[in-house]
Amino acid sequence: MLIQPFVENAVEHGIKMKDGAGKVNVDFNMEGDILIIKIIDNGPGFVKKDDVSGEHQSLSMQIISERLELFGKKKKQKPQLIITNLGKTQTSGTQIEIKLPIEV
Repeated sequence: MLIQPFVENAVEHGIKMKDGAGKVNVDFNMEGDILIIKIIDNGPGFVKKDDVSGEHQSLSMQIISERLELFGKKKKQKPQLIITNLGKTQTSGTQIEIKLPIEV
């Protein structure tokens, strides 16, 4: 329920917008008691659009933020969501990184 919207966005806004072969990677790794989920596409990256009202937030981001908040209520560490525009680096695309504290 956390990664589906990001994978869908990677396909819809990354891969479909790319000339040539597109690629989406979804990786799961444990670092200590933190589950790290990375969704990386090789699309064009994104351009941050300034909303005139300053109030726009996508529905999927709102839902995911609420899910992460609920997940983190009983944890010592809070979950993290990091969105990186790889289009401003030597590569292209977008990277989503979700860090979830897991009690083992």
